[in-house]
Amino acid sequence: MTTHQVNPLFLALAFFALVTVSKAQSCPGCLDTNFGNAGTQYMAIPPSGQMSQNDMILQSDGKIVSVVTQRYTGTTLIRLNTDGTLDSTFAGDGTLETNWHFETTLPRGYPYSVAAQFINGEERLVVAGSWSVAAGKNSSVTMLRVDRYRSNGAIDTSFGPNGTGTVLVNKPYALAVAIQSDNKIITVGDGQAVVRLNEDGTIDTAFGPNHDGATGAGASGWSIKALADGSILIGGSCSQNNSDLMCVTKLNANGSVFTSFGSGGKAIANFYGRGSFGRAFRIDLDPLGNIIAGGIARTKNAGINENNLAAARFTSTGQLDTGFNGSGMVTYDFVGLNESGRDIVAQSDGKLILTGSVQLSSSDTADFGLVRFNFDGTVDTTFGTNGSTTTNFEKGDYTNSARLWLDPTCTCEKILLAGASYAGPSFARYRTQ
Repeated sequence: MTTHQVNPLFLALAFFALVTVSKAQSCPGCLDTNFGNAGTQYMAIPPSGQMSQNDMILQSDGKIVSVVTQRYTGTTLIRLNTDGTLDSTFAGDGTLETNWHFETTLPRGYPYSVAAQFINGEERLVVAGSWSVAAGKNSSVTMLRVDRYRSNGAIDTSFGPNGTGTVLVNKPYALAVAIQSDNKIITVGDGQAVVRLNEDGTIDTAFGPNHDGATGAGASGWSIKALADGSILIGGSCSQNNSDLMCVTKLNANGSVFTSFGSGGKAIANFYGRGSFGRAFRIDLDPLGNIIAGGIARTKNAGINENNLAAARFTSTGQLDTGFNGSGMVTYDFVGLNESGRDIVAQSDGKLILTGSVQLSSSDTADFGLVRFNFDGTVDTTFGTNGSTTTNFEKGDYTNSARLWLDPTCTCEKILLAGASYAGPSFARYRTQ
């Protein structure tokens, strides 16, 4: 029998190559080159300037829907395929310019949020915001506006009065919208004022203390979450000891305050003590049912452009979870300049990714920024560069929205950011592993 001896040097080289390939395949925080142009996608919507990206969702099929406003061209809904290309099945070319009239003269509207609603097996889009009309000389009235669109981008004539697809009611305007399990639509805005509509767009008179479909709960409301039992979570700011602090409020299904949650219905995160400021721009649940909140915080004497990214984790009963960074709260400062945390997502392993816009130098306006925390609240140094990563499109890069997507090709989670820059609507997708 002939035997063959293997050269030890060959074994060492083979092992080195295997380790090198393994490291190359693992790149948490790197741009996903299977999306757009090497991980990013942006498009021009002329004329440029004064553009804002307000919200973004992922549909059940992974397609991306983003709401973009521009002062002169109005409001545009954009839908992308999972690879970042425009979806031509939506409004013919993937973009739908609506009649919200984002301009300087009345009437004008500002759509702030979008949600998906299933009706008869079709995933329709609900867009909510504000609508201002003249009310005499030099005055106006701002009310709630909600539109609904079919899956192909056509206005939904089964929604609103007389088949208009639009609901206008003299209720507080919406900064966020969500769909409850019974398909009712809930919105939240200033004063944490929640409005609930039935599936067809009529006011739900069973909601609110006055049976008029509305209730108020506090200071500012920027995010809303519908829970499976019909209760509602609101993220924003609440006043406490002369401070406006990051806050989550819980309501019962009928709109009354859930008083056994937190302290009198409110869970508050005070990052920097008395006189400081905090706000939750986004709330969600992690895989264990904890409430996560992401946004901004700044010290008492800091200016409005001296924010840090901030995240808090609360238990389901509204208490700060001390298993997260010892206090339930964490802040992150990229380089000491202005930073605006706007969204937070929880991976399936409980790690949190806090996203927003960051200023990296005095000559820079803003870039997309992400930082990842381990489940215990420590910075995950395996992500990006020592825990964080940034992306520069052109200049003035602002991101308001982040979502996690389960990529079926690798059965792995990827994080998508949507925003806007001087170049136009901007998107970036990153690997989480």
